[in-house]
Amino acid sequence: MQKFTRLLVVILLYLFIVTNYAYAERPRIYALTNAKIVVAPGKVINKGTIILRDGLIEAVGENIPIPPDAVEIDANGKVIYPGLIDISATLMGARRGGRDTSATPPASPLQQFLQSQQTEAQVGAVHSLNRVRPENRTSEQLSQFDQDNKDVEGFRNLGITTVLVTPTTGIFRGESVLINLRNSTSVPNLILKDSVAQHIALEFSGRNYPSSLFGAMAAFRQVLLDASQYQTWQERYKNNPTGMKRPEYSPAFEALTPVLKGSRPVVFELNNNQDILLADRLAREFNLNAIIFNSGNEWELLDEIKPLNRTFILSTSFPAKPKIETEDEAVGVSLRELRRYVNAPENAKRVYDAGIRFALTTRNLRNKADLSKNIRKMLEAGLPLDVALAAFTTTPAEILGVSNSLGTLEKGKIANLFVTNGELFAEKTKVERVFVDGYDYKIEDKKPMLPEGIEPKENE
Repeated sequence: MQKFTRLLVVILLYLFIVTNYAYAERPRIYALTNAKIVVAPGKVINKGTIILRDGLIEAVGENIPIPPDAVEIDANGKVIYPGLIDISATLMGARRGGRDTSATPPASPLQQFLQSQQTEAQVGAVHSLNRVRPENRTSEQLSQFDQDNKDVEGFRNLGITTVLVTPTTGIFRGESVLINLRNSTSVPNLILKDSVAQHIALEFSGRNYPSSLFGAMAAFRQVLLDASQYQTWQERYKNNPTGMKRPEYSPAFEALTPVLKGSRPVVFELNNNQDILLADRLAREFNLNAIIFNSGNEWELLDEIKPLNRTFILSTSFPAKPKIETEDEAVGVSLRELRRYVNAPENAKRVYDAGIRFALTTRNLRNKADLSKNIRKMLEAGLPLDVALAAFTTTPAEILGVSNSLGTLEKGKIANLFVTNGELFAEKTKVERVFVDGYDYKIEDKKPMLPEGIEPKENE
């Protein structure tokens, strides 16, 4: 009897494990029906269905049969859009990577020296300038996301499903990473593309070199000249190492090799219009594939920047209203400051009219909830709605080289989309639910909504 009982327990335990494993592995299948579907900017299905299966778009169109295993969501009266892509973002809520040394006693001077020699032997010496860290990879600095990360939730509430996370300090700042914004305990599950671009700023301070703009330009040139020479010697050694001393390995110059070859774009992050022309001059000097992210006053310099044939990243942030309520306050406000405040909403329209390709970003927005309000001001200033949508979908997808998987709602692409109760950016329109990698997030919820009885796989 005891043997029979034990056998029964083993069988039941086995069935329990197998059943739960099957549920965990079961694909996420949804059918959103009767919705207005914006497949891409300018391409609309007035009443259609979109099928999502295991994180991908399986079908989209009119009169599509509903799979029997799908969870059907009636989206009558709703509008479905491709997930928005923010091409320049920082996630302050992400935990930073790095070794925890809080419990490690300080090393002696001799130990520190030996450790430094061992590190250099393994990975090469870093550049002597602290502001030159092109080897920094943002993907390695984002060790783990908090499930309740407010930045991630804030982006999703706007319909933003994908962001390019960028480094923030230095001249050569390092490499950005493109991630999907779903809750996960494992950062690798979020990464769509690593080492997307090298980010550069003509940064300087009065204390350390470089201490001026011209010093920053000189440092920029010297670093790329050294990297070019490094590349030459590495290729010579690779082709014929016999009798040749092995060149010293440099992680900084190694990271700049694809930049010099033109296979990895650089993003110049600038603070004023005149720096645009300087950045373009530097980029042409080294044949760099350059993208410009400036302060938002490109309209002042359109005649000069149009012939550059560069792609721009435009902020949706506007300057604060100048205080001119009293005579004393008005005296302290320049005409240029007033013009920039008045013309800020027209910037994107003027850039568009000039035929310059651009993407939009929430970067520098003091409150990301102001995105729709600021976009409405752009639309009122004459920017076409389809152009505004493209600047957050198809254009960044093209710039980032991910058009085959993001930017539109087409069969086979990643199931990143969001559902609204009206036309995008309209005053009363709200984002009601967001799908990221096929995981369903209702805006009031923090965790993905799955069919009853199904749980996300462990470490997803």
